Order: sequence, then structure tokens, then C-alpha cells
Amino acid sequence: MRQKTKFLIIAVLLSSCGHLDPTPYQASDQGGFGYVDRPIATGQYEIQVRGNTATSAYTLERYFNHRATELCGGDNYESFIKHEKETEIHDGRLTGYYFTPTTTSAIPMVTGTVTCKSALPQAGIVPIVPPVAQ
Repeated sequence: MRQKTKFLIIAVLLSSCGHLDPTPYQASDQGGFGYVDRPIATGQYEIQVRGNTATSAYTLERYFNHRATELCGGDNYESFIKHEKETEIHDGRLTGYYFTPTTTSAIPMVTGTVTCKSALPQAGIVPIVPPVAQ
């Protein structure tokens, strides 16, 4: 009986060692997992969300949309999302939303651009320019 208990305890401990939790929603730290973004124009951003192997592409897309909502102040944005489920990414120094190579690894990733609707020209609205005083 005692040997069965020891075996059970060892089996439980070993099985918990290999467990990997999905990447939480967070800003990336120095090329790690999470999101990075940068403005590319007024009201436009590039966003990249990287996760570990336990993070699904669906979860990464949710994180992408969450970050877009934060940047645009609500759900008023248009986005173009590119899924890269097993893309080789270079970890290292952040330059834009790409990373300068130091090491490489295959990780799930979602990248894309976001345009806040407040930055889009309104159809039929012509800006009023005051006359220049002479």
C-alpha cells in the first residue's frame, strides 16, 4: 500500500511539471509573449500578439481586438489581421513590431493593422477652412 502511495505522489508531481498555461493578456516584455504595438499614422497602429504553444490562435485574436479597443477608445475601428500560427519569430530588441534576431523559435502569433474610425474621413463632410485675413 505504501509503495502505491509513493508511486501515485511521484506520478502527480511529474504530470504537473509539464503543464503550460496559455499566455495571459499582457504587454510583451523585451520580445516575450504578449502584445506590442506602434503608431504608424494618426489613428493607425500595427499590433502583434505572440503566445506560447498553449495559446490558441482564437485567444490571440481576442487579445488583438482587446488591444485595438484600448487604442481606439472602444469598438470603433477597422482591422486587418494576419494569423501566423507557427511562424518563426526572432526574439530580441523591438524595432516596430518586428524583433531583431537573437534566437528563433516557432510560436503562434497574430499581427495586423488597426485604423480607428475617428481617424477616417467622414463621407460627405468637407472640412471648413476659414478665409485668410488680408
